Amino acid sequence: MTTAKTTTKKFNARTATRADFDKELKRIASHKCLTGKALKVEEDEAKRAELQAKYDAILVEYDKVKKAKAKKFPGRKTYMDFTKEEIAALNLEQTMAGIASLACKRCRYPQLANEVRKVENLFQAHKAELQGKAAAREALKGMSKEELEALLAEAK
Repeated sequence: MTTAKTTTKKFNARTATRADFDKELKRIASHKCLTGKALKVEEDEAKRAELQAKYDAILVEYDKVKKAKAKKFPGRKTYMDFTKEEIAALNLEQTMAGIASLACKRCRYPQLANEVRKVENLFQAHKAELQGKAAAREALKGMSKEELEALLAEAK
């Protein structure tokens, strides 16, 4: 039996896919973890200083790869980032999903509760507006053409 020899490619951020970025970040994080553990148990000051420098370099490398990934693959927008105009463009189902997500976030991160509540209130207001329109549409569906014309004449 022969053992398979694996060749490692040098990571290239320009041609990397999302999976390649994830693999590289995982590799660096593993390296960082091992170096951090070695740093904690090392007693020799010279070796400890060398390990600390190595650990700091790993942190810099991790940040660089993470920023490159974020630049190449922008993340999804969270409901917290929605503007009033974007909220107004949502349908009822999307609005309900946003409210549920924000409520969950508010519970999970109590320190952000006030900011989340403000955005959640915008979603709640839009929901009420959409439900009011839906109720009005339902009421209009049952009316005859004559009744609708009379309603329009009355409104003028």
